[in-house]
Amino acid sequence: MGLKASILAMGIILAFLAGTTISFFTLPVWVTFVINFAKEGNRTDWLGFAGAIFAGFMTLTAAIIAWLAVQRQIAAPEEAHRRSQDAAKYVGTVVLAQLIHVASVLLYAVQIARAANTTPAIDEWDGVVDRTCIQVSRMLDHFALREIASEMQVDARIHFLIIVLQLSTMINIHTTPLGILSRDETLQTLESQLRGLQPYITGFDPDLWTVFERDSRLPA
Repeated sequence: MGLKASILAMGIILAFLAGTTISFFTLPVWVTFVINFAKEGNRTDWLGFAGAIFAGFMTLTAAIIAWLAVQRQIAAPEEAHRRSQDAAKYVGTVVLAQLIHVASVLLYAVQIARAANTTPAIDEWDGVVDRTCIQVSRMLDHFALREIASEMQVDARIHFLIIVLQLSTMINIHTTPLGILSRDETLQTLESQLRGLQPYITGFDPDLWTVFERDSRLPA
């Protein structure tokens, strides 16, 4: 839109300058012609000449109006597409905000689970981690996450899909462990992966990372 507006403005300026230049150099010819025509011609010829000038001016005006209308028609689909992308980004932010909130709860639970040093506390917080992972997994299956991404602008779509993909990968790894890592190593890996979302969440919407960091922080 900005480029087309600049081209349009430049065209109008160039047309104005060209018209002014032509008028300046041909002005003596037109003045002499009009004076002689007024002296030697009759009223009918003079009116005919004036009518021709007026008709030519109106034709030019109509052509300019038609050209501007065509430019607006060309720009209309682009404007509608831009609005559709903005709407998709807004809906994506709302949907992703819910997922980010649950992910922040998961990070909070992981940190407490790692710090637990008694069997009851370990069992309790390991259970919280497992249940929260299940909740994240269910939210990742929501159809809106798959459908809305295709309508976004490229930059927003890339960050959005990386967030969803990375969350999905870490949840799958946690829910189907290979038995190679110890409990603490598994929780540490999960914590590291959750914190690794920062550049992608910030790239999509910095406010979402602010909320994630705030909700996942342990009390002092």
